[in-house]
Amino acid sequence: MNKAQELHGDLEVEVFKENSIGRKFYSNYGFKEIEEKLHGPTGQKILRLKFTANKLSKRDAVTGAPS
Repeated sequence: MNKAQELHGDLEVEVFKENSIGRKFYSNYGFKEIEEKLHGPTGQKILRLKFTANKLSKRDAVTGAPS
């Protein structure tokens, strides 16, 4: 996850609502629910989750100061 965030910044994923292990995993990384929809082939609900990357400048990342 850390490498994906480093390479791509903001991330969005979809996870089945019934997948409590997957939802907990993404929640621990700070993903927030942005949409719920129906997965047509299975009839199950899917949650779309978004992680918003921390937008620190290179200077702030070195000094630890907020941007």
